[in-house]
Amino acid sequence: MKTFFLKIENLLLMFFLVAVSLFPIIPNAIKGLPVVFFILITILFLLFKKRVYKKNRYIKYAFLFSALFLMYLVSLIYTNNLQYGLKKVETTLSFFIIPFCFALVYNRIKITDKMKLIFFYGYIFFSTIYAVSILLYFNYLGFDYCRGNLSHCLSYLNGTFILSEHPIYASMFIALAIIFIVNSFRNQHVFIKIIFLLCLIVIVFTLFFLIRKGVIIALVLSFISFLFFGKTPKKVNYLKTVVLLSVLFVLSLSFKDSIFKRFSELSKSSTYQVIDPDNSTSIRYSIYKCSLFLISQNPIFGVGLGDVSHELLECYKSKSQYLVSNRFNSHNQFFGIILSTGFVGLLIFIIQLVFYFKNTISHKDSLFLQSLIFFVFLMMTENILDRQSGVILFSFTMNYFFFNNISSKLENV
Repeated sequence: MKTFFLKIENLLLMFFLVAVSLFPIIPNAIKGLPVVFFILITILFLLFKKRVYKKNRYIKYAFLFSALFLMYLVSLIYTNNLQYGLKKVETTLSFFIIPFCFALVYNRIKITDKMKLIFFYGYIFFSTIYAVSILLYFNYLGFDYCRGNLSHCLSYLNGTFILSEHPIYASMFIALAIIFIVNSFRNQHVFIKIIFLLCLIVIVFTLFFLIRKGVIIALVLSFISFLFFGKTPKKVNYLKTVVLLSVLFVLSLSFKDSIFKRFSELSKSSTYQVIDPDNSTSIRYSIYKCSLFLISQNPIFGVGLGDVSHELLECYKSKSQYLVSNRFNSHNQFFGIILSTGFVGLLIFIIQLVFYFKNTISHKDSLFLQSLIFFVFLMMTENILDRQSGVILFSFTMNYFFFNNISSKLENV
């Protein structure tokens, strides 16, 4: 009977990993479906083995990694817009659920290498499908038109597209797949390597078409860590990086005008003087000024989760109606956390990130480290934890790597 339950548990866990690998192509309306599935699996595990509650070696990490969410709840005490605050709490609920589900499940079972491959291969495959669907949709809208009027086409991508998603999150999904491909390339069969290379070309082409600066910069910086911390010999790491950069360079030639326009904004003096709706850097600069002003007024505990949007809008009114009408968030996750919960909340989140970093170093897990660096740098330009898509992907990926590593270590003790 025990063996039967163990097989059922392994099968359920495998289905869950497949569900998460589908994440890039799950419609926004049901994006939280893998989390619901994870909750059900955890409940079943508890029913199969009730003493899972006793001597749980992982529960302390669950409390640590969900502490920011608990701080969000505390901020509702002093927020004025409680209704909006509760809505944001609902959006970030996975930040609490996922660590506890991992802690309870990993106390019962360990994910096998075969299961890991199912997740990584599945995520790469479905991210490629997602990238292809975006290119096909742009072709439907008019490929040449979209290249010249990208903002207009991106509004459709975030609207009428069947797999509607904000361009930042769409880019984030496929950029993570690039990290998985490069780290999974070694020791593969030649046929798999060819498939991976084709997937890489499609995904990188799509990434350049979407041309989200923050995602591209975060991806490039994440590969610096791959050079120095990869498990493979440094010559192999250099070779892989050269191959990847060559692919990036060749494909970037098709988008050199868009790339030059986007990155040249950083060096223009007018960027930091006048708000230009066609200059994303000038928009961010004004947003950051408002964010820093509000932080200086409420540094310790912030303004409360429900009031961040209102306070930013009040500041925007003195700068530009364009900022007001678009209701921009802080466009920096760390600023967003300080605005909501003050430096107290930021300290909690930094401690969480430090634990992740220590885990990557102690286990020499280059894939974990590279993924973590990618997310951290992306958070410097985007509030990826303000939407369910970002919360689920970040929380699952980080906790998946972390609990895999510590469970392997404890088993070897």
